[in-house]
Amino acid sequence: MLTSEKLDIKLQKPESLTGDSIKIHRIRGVDLRGGEVLPDALEQLLQFVGNRPIMGYYIDYDITVLNRFIRPRFGFSLPNKTIELSHRYLNKVKRANPELQPDLHFEKIAEKLGVPMVGQRHSALGDATTTALMYVRLLKGPVPTS
Repeated sequence: MLTSEKLDIKLQKPESLTGDSIKIHRIRGVDLRGGEVLPDALEQLLQFVGNRPIMGYYIDYDITVLNRFIRPRFGFSLPNKTIELSHRYLNKVKRANPELQPDLHFEKIAEKLGVPMVGQRHSALGDATTTALMYVRLLKGPVPTS
């Protein structure tokens, strides 16, 4: 995990910014001043990701949202392999303890793996870093007990 090689893009304020999304992400319209226009941000994203796998927590949702904007602009959907953290966690726990039904909430997985929440929850960079740490822990650490 190379946090020095990160992509941290701030987009321009969307018309759809609502009080609910401000509560969740803690990003206000004023915080998005000087942000990137969507086409430029998408190009930066594609350049950054390249042909590498994309890992995340409920990553199918994120890929669906990205493809909603990538497909019309570039004529293709993201072809990258995806790695779903919650599936990896569930499979590892179930292999060791088939009778368990682990809690798959993001915070609970981090807690069970002994991984700290990095940065602010629901921030792209914080969640991505925490997810990467959880993935490394799943690959290199002992089997979680639940």
